[in-house]
Amino acid sequence: MANKLFLASILLINFISILLTSLRYRYLLGFVDRKISRKSAFLIISVASFINYLVPFKVGLLMGSPFAAKLREKISIQHSSVVLFFEQFFDIIWQLIFIFIIFFFTRRNVIKENIYLQISLLSLIILILFFLIFKHNLLLKISLRFFSVLPRRIKIVFKKSGLKRENAEIILKDLKSLFVERKFIFLYALRTLSIFLFIPLSLYILSKAFYFNLTYFQSLSVFWISFILGKLSGLPGGLGVRDAAIGVLLVNLGISTIDSIRLVFYLRIFGFFPALPAGFLYLLYVGKGRLSGFLSEIKGNSDKTPK
Repeated sequence: MANKLFLASILLINFISILLTSLRYRYLLGFVDRKISRKSAFLIISVASFINYLVPFKVGLLMGSPFAAKLREKISIQHSSVVLFFEQFFDIIWQLIFIFIIFFFTRRNVIKENIYLQISLLSLIILILFFLIFKHNLLLKISLRFFSVLPRRIKIVFKKSGLKRENAEIILKDLKSLFVERKFIFLYALRTLSIFLFIPLSLYILSKAFYFNLTYFQSLSVFWISFILGKLSGLPGGLGVRDAAIGVLLVNLGISTIDSIRLVFYLRIFGFFPALPAGFLYLLYVGKGRLSGFLSEIKGNSDKTPK
């Protein structure tokens, strides 16, 4: 039997995790546009999570927070796009660093025996970091060009909202201005670190609920490796890919296949709370009438745009 107190505490951990994520979003939005309430930030992140699960292949990720921010606080799609691109770019940086650190830890014996591999990996890490720090303009331009490969219907939705390809230079300028704010970057990194360290507690506590002896470092590694793989898949919430990755990693740590499947199932179910219900309930609260008005406003903006 599982420890019910530990299972209940996972809901609290997930709530705090969403709260930390929304506070990071609120801090970033305060630099790009204006500060919003903690409640609004929480609801925007919840609605974005709900949309992300509904719409596959990164489209939900691209649409989620910009449209939630527009609906809740009337934040322009352009400013929300700056927030979105900065979040994604910053997260790519730390996730790359994390993957390399994990590789060094898990393959340390192989690396110690091969000096050429040590030199090659160290050179590669330095090269990637140099490229990210000093050539980030090129990466940002490549990221913004992703718009051109979106499906036609999604492009139309973005254009109707006022976000057009010609806005790319303005977005790029705003992004560059964020990267030169050292104090902002430092405080944003601290907020990201708190998220990085806290969220894997859900897997750690879940393992304790079923009396498995996963360490915190193992839980952190399994959680983020599977999260990154799920993110690369493009599926909503990494559904399937992330779950399979967690299962394989847990089996490699000595947990039986049946028990690994059980942990994966509980982690996925608990992971829906509280963001998805909160996002769904908020959309119900907004109601069909207000949503229709919101979409009509977007269409109106499109009609006013010169062709």
